[in-house]
Amino acid sequence: MYVLKDFKPRDRIRIHPATDLFMRGETHATITAVGRKFLTIKGQRSGRTFRILPEHVLEKL
Repeated sequence: MYVLKDFKPRDRIRIHPATDLFMRGETHATITAVGRKFLTIKGQRSGRTFRILPEHVLEKL
């Protein structure tokens, strides 16, 4: 399981299949910011910005 310290902006990630984002088709994303609790990501498919918990990251690419 990942924690916030494992990430930095511009890292590429795969989103966990158990999340709503994954069900909407957002399987990969780029981290744009690391906050105190959430990661701000930009989805690859839609280009929209989302906030997720680090526990919802399947793996870093």
